[in-house]
Amino acid sequence: MASRVPLLSTTCLHGSVEDFDVVHVSGRPLVVCACGHSAAMWSLLDDRWTEHQLTDEVEVTTVGATVAGGRIVVGGGGEHQGFAQWYLDSGAVRASERDDLAGVASTTTVELDGRTWFAGGGTGSVILLSDPVEEVDPEEGEPESMELFLSDHGSYAGVGAVAAGRLGDRSLLVSGSWDGEVWLWDLREEAPVMTFEELDSVVEGVAVVSVDGRPCVLAAGGTTLRLGDLGTGRWEDPLPVPGGDISCMDVAWLKGRQVAVVGAEDGTVHTWDLENRRPLAEPFTAHTGDSRQRRIPAIRIIELHGRPAFVTSGGDSLRVWPLDG
Repeated sequence: MASRVPLLSTTCLHGSVEDFDVVHVSGRPLVVCACGHSAAMWSLLDDRWTEHQLTDEVEVTTVGATVAGGRIVVGGGGEHQGFAQWYLDSGAVRASERDDLAGVASTTTVELDGRTWFAGGGTGSVILLSDPVEEVDPEEGEPESMELFLSDHGSYAGVGAVAAGRLGDRSLLVSGSWDGEVWLWDLREEAPVMTFEELDSVVEGVAVVSVDGRPCVLAAGGTTLRLGDLGTGRWEDPLPVPGGDISCMDVAWLKGRQVAVVGAEDGTVHTWDLENRRPLAEPFTAHTGDSRQRRIPAIRIIELHGRPAFVTSGGDSLRVWPLDG
């Protein structure tokens, strides 16, 4: 296993980092972390932490973040916490808990008709989309939202992975379930447009990518990556990710081709050149310690000082690594 030195390394003093997202404010990348019953923010450029206590008795193990009305808004929940929104600076509830749709297993942001939405994959067979831009008094109402029900189409498993995508002018959402199902949704139609062949593992990461000049779906789970054809719904031969089971994934463009960065249960990181179906670099160990400290629950590709990099979390630590290849 290759050895690497991180560009930056820090310890969250507010608890174990369950999940995180990255927002940019005035050109500064800010890492917004879910820390169980609170949120914390790490400013990479000056290595500064800020804790933000959310409302009492809240459980946040999956989180998304965006900027609305000049303030950072976080959305998310947990196994026993329905989807909700909070202002990060005050911790105040912006949109109250949707406990009628069970807990939350995954969170992302999507663009629809020029607006940013949160998308939360439920522990039940539902995906909730909630508008963080519309200003609503949580005492009087809820922001505009939509629900995508997998059970209406024969699937009843929780949604452990969600990601945004586009196909022409269509806004898409791809979802991966605990039973190995991967679905592609048209957000304007609020309906699925394709279901892929069921995989034999829990799906921990999904994305819409462009490979060989054509759009594909990428799914990560177990110890493999799979590229799926949007025309047939079939998967290509698996791309092996040796080591521990995959726990998270992110994708980005690098030098004109799409790459995937994958984190695993055993603390290893794997990078893949999807165009050429080969590893981009040798895998390496990003986090060590007991199983909780080394597991990588979240990974995000960013730009730091004009160069591509990615952030990993493990236990209470965050590390930033160069993305080379």
